[in-house]
Amino acid sequence: MKCKKFATRKFVEIAGLLLMLVLLSGCLSTQPPSNQTKLAEDFTLPALEGGHFTLSEHFGQPILLYFFSTTCHYCQEETPNLVTMYNTYQSAGLLVVGVAVNVNSVQELRNFVKNYGITYPILIDEDEEVSESYGVYYIPHHFFINRDGEIVDNQVGLMSEAELEERILDIL
Repeated sequence: MKCKKFATRKFVEIAGLLLMLVLLSGCLSTQPPSNQTKLAEDFTLPALEGGHFTLSEHFGQPILLYFFSTTCHYCQEETPNLVTMYNTYQSAGLLVVGVAVNVNSVQELRNFVKNYGITYPILIDEDEEVSESYGVYYIPHHFFINRDGEIVDNQVGLMSEAELEERILDIL
């Protein structure tokens, strides 16, 4: 009887430890620390206004790669700030690139661009392969890419104009 109690107690202890590891694994970051850089993965996507856009062709200039959806409330709220930042820092070389996901229709996307006065390139990630390769699971998601093509920061969620500007100045 003593052996059975011991075995049961050990099993419960091991099961508890395994459960704790599983629960804690969701708290661990899968991204490199923010002070480390990683080369931005190259891709080519169709542009809303025609043709294709290849990211690596724009290495050499600072890039804000922005994943969004027209139906996302936070994306709608943040878009005027992105337009302002692009208009302010375009002359310093900044390129803002919007990557649309969950696109219901091209016309809906065109209306979104027109309504917000977006002049930066808008790409369509129809199969969401690029989003997946960048680990985008929540939007809006921002990647700040320096002139060397390295991702120096990435942020998920709504960013204020001041936060956007601070990150943009870091890559200029």
